[in-house]
Amino acid sequence: MGWLFPIAAFSGFGPSAFHGWGDPRPAFVSAGTSRTLLKKLAEICPRGQPGVYALVNGRGELFYLGKAKCLRTRLLGYFNPSSRKEKSGRLARLARSIWWEPVPDEFAALLRELELIRRMAPVCNVKGLPEDRTRFYLEMTGGAAPYLRAVRQVRTHATRHWGPLPWTRRMREAIRAVNLHFRLRECPRPHPPLFPSRQVLLMAGQRNGPTGCLRHGLGLCIAPCLEGASRQAYGDAVAACLDFLSGNPKAIESLEKQMLAAAEETDFERAATLRDRMAQMRYLQGHLARLDAAWGLHGVHAVLGPSGVETWYLLHRGRVLEALRRPQQSTKALARLRKLLETNDGVPPGWRVWKLEQIDQVLLVMSWMKNNPLTVGRRLWTCEEADQWVPGDWNQSESA
Repeated sequence: MGWLFPIAAFSGFGPSAFHGWGDPRPAFVSAGTSRTLLKKLAEICPRGQPGVYALVNGRGELFYLGKAKCLRTRLLGYFNPSSRKEKSGRLARLARSIWWEPVPDEFAALLRELELIRRMAPVCNVKGLPEDRTRFYLEMTGGAAPYLRAVRQVRTHATRHWGPLPWTRRMREAIRAVNLHFRLRECPRPHPPLFPSRQVLLMAGQRNGPTGCLRHGLGLCIAPCLEGASRQAYGDAVAACLDFLSGNPKAIESLEKQMLAAAEETDFERAATLRDRMAQMRYLQGHLARLDAAWGLHGVHAVLGPSGVETWYLLHRGRVLEALRRPQQSTKALARLRKLLETNDGVPPGWRVWKLEQIDQVLLVMSWMKNNPLTVGRRLWTCEEADQWVPGDWNQSESA
């Protein structure tokens, strides 16, 4: 069946947005057997050099991409039965060519690996592949009676958006828990809000009065469609919900007090319900807090590589816009970043929105910052601090 869907032979890694340190020089070895491939690899693979690598089978098809803090150690490890994992052994047996591309530091290797996996989608890679179908945006709808819901695309008429977020059952339950806690409407077929200042129009086949609402009867919805609350009361509930989504712990603390009170009264069923709702709301608030932290991440992230190459990564809203070899003067390097910081890219105030293809890099940058403390060899400067920078001076005060 291969002739029906031909795959082009792998011939190199191609261009990159992160080659500000200069054009890379990829290399490769090729052999008919694993033993010969190992021998050639040991002869020319560089020592102590981070980078990315590609494993190619006998038909010239790329089937795996990876990154390494040290290319030589990682690639030779594929052929060491005593230290390799089962998956590594299978990949080594399939490989007939190995390509690699050196980069200045481990952070550059992570960025380059993600870029290549998204572009080439090797069959044996799992992490880093596009997951557009498993992500959504959290939306606070517009109109007179807004509520929270999950949408696939950003809508300009909405009150606010966050995301993309993972499309999981736990996340969907968390959204429902927030709507229930703040008593926002969540009708499958949204009715027009009819606040007390207007005449009730929802008859739904009953001539003597409006249709009842189960959620309103249980005290889980303000029910603006049944004149259950004034416009001001519903607006206050929406404002409290937005305050919670912005990170205010007041709603969580209130739930915890109610849970403890219910437990003291031996109403354990209600206490368990409140406990579950509190956990769901904390889960959503935690995800939004990470998005908020990424949105405020901007500046110059300087990384000193093992070979002595110092690279500046220009960060804006958690994304790497450009990678530059250590400049002789900071003014030119910061001009582009300052210009971007002065604009909002058309995103309304309060929104935390990235494109689907951008979020993986944002998560990568946040993970790198979390797992790699800003110590000697890694620094994050604001524009003002970078203005005072002296080339090669790693003794300046640190700024996280």
